[in-house]
Amino acid sequence: MKDTYDVTPSPRVLRMLGEIDFKPWQCFAELIDNSIDSFKNATIENKKILKPVVEIKLPVKGDMFNDDRIILRDNGVGMSNEDLNNCIRAGYSGNDPVDKLGLFGMGFNIATARLGIKTEVWTTRFEDAEWHGASIDFDQLEKASTFSVPRLTKAKNSPHEHGTEIIITKLRKETTQPLFDGKFKAPLKFQFGKIYGKFMADENLSIIVDNQEVRPFRHCIWGENRSVKYLNEDVPAIIKFEFKLGPKNFCKRCWLWLSPEEKICNNCQTESAVVSRDRRVKGWIGIQRYFDLNEYGVDFIRNGRKILIGDKSIFNWLNPDTMQEELEYPIDMIGREGGRIVGEVEIDHVRVSHQKDAFQTGDPEWQQTIKLIRGESPLRPNIAERYKLPPNESPLAKL
Repeated sequence: MKDTYDVTPSPRVLRMLGEIDFKPWQCFAELIDNSIDSFKNATIENKKILKPVVEIKLPVKGDMFNDDRIILRDNGVGMSNEDLNNCIRAGYSGNDPVDKLGLFGMGFNIATARLGIKTEVWTTRFEDAEWHGASIDFDQLEKASTFSVPRLTKAKNSPHEHGTEIIITKLRKETTQPLFDGKFKAPLKFQFGKIYGKFMADENLSIIVDNQEVRPFRHCIWGENRSVKYLNEDVPAIIKFEFKLGPKNFCKRCWLWLSPEEKICNNCQTESAVVSRDRRVKGWIGIQRYFDLNEYGVDFIRNGRKILIGDKSIFNWLNPDTMQEELEYPIDMIGREGGRIVGEVEIDHVRVSHQKDAFQTGDPEWQQTIKLIRGESPLRPNIAERYKLPPNESPLAKL
């Protein structure tokens, strides 16, 4: 009798990851994040890709039982066999949560399982003589009751090829149905232009969807030279800021902030994962050239990727009497509808949700960010005076 138990989960676990509620664009974003991290690794290794490209091919027929497929490829540095093995392992993450977009080691598995039953991953580096790959077919894995998949190889078309290609087939129609509608392509490109617009502009990244290049989104705002006089102060149309909060100990393994005196993480009891991490809140808020019912609010960015787009919660104030949030903007817009305050704020140090569509609002670092940008007092001077609160001198209050 063995003196150990085998706790390897059933291969069905991988299939069940596809039941996690990721929208199609979120699945693509997870895979794009991995490509961007590859480009970042290339820079660190002094192999910077001068023209990084991520290309996406959408399905065309809408039948999961034919050869319809989703393809995502990049021209990053590629992966070694060991890196490829780790890439397809659920729960493994070699990414540094401080500097990279990939975080939890499940993004690739969730995204691919959500889109289709079968995924092939092919990768090659500058120095490799061939492509090497792996094929993950949930149907076959369940029948064989094994997690093992063979190592595949194929010849290079050119010795100079490098990058990674993901091919998803046996598409899950209930998830990918929107992709078969030609109307989906435009909003998908627009979404990518918003999420990755800053990184595209800063790093010369191209994202191509069905041979159409994504345009980075830019806010339509008044110039810095414009201003108005308010309470004897010139208030510019754009207010830039940078709040340096100083370093703080952080556990990269557990994603936990520590007190200044803690050198060992209380959660994992290790010292090696604890680093001194810089913290800053940097960005701008400004006045859009037009009013709109939806297109306004502040974008919050982590490591070049927008996590929150057009966040409007920053315009709310918690009334201490009722403990209810009150909307402070836009109000009293006589003859106008909507708002026009917009902004972009970089907060690389604040923790995000697993789906990367929100920051953890219970995190004190997030709460401090909101206080710095919008202040604690009401934006409305008369309300602040009524509650005997100090005037709000935050960037948002000035606008």
